Amino acid sequence: MDAVTESICWALFDAINCAIFIADAETGTIIDCNSRAANLLGQTKKEIIGLHQTKLHPKGEEKKYSEKFKAVSLLVDQQGEVLHKNGERIPVLISAQVVILDNQKIKVGTFFDLREVKKL
Repeated sequence: MDAVTESICWALFDAINCAIFIADAETGTIIDCNSRAANLLGQTKKEIIGLHQTKLHPKGEEKKYSEKFKAVSLLVDQQGEVLHKNGERIPVLISAQVVILDNQKIKVGTFFDLREVKKL
């Protein structure tokens, strides 16, 4: 991929109107996210990268989200919740898919903030 195409890809990744989390499919560790994801959780990208994917969700529901993460190769529009840094539980619509990138299996999850629907 040339530098211009790569630059366009990163700009689109960051500009899309959904939170995007990229996790290692084997470990569940978040390896990247976009700005929308950081805003959704009230954290910086630096704080999010390196977390286990279960840390995105409310306390006490780690097992539920861990099982869903492990079982899914394709998840379409399933409701869930994420936990904002201030403790607020935010309803989201989650879509996820397994992708192979540079010989690494990753899971890409898009999280649409359902509070946005109420504003329409």
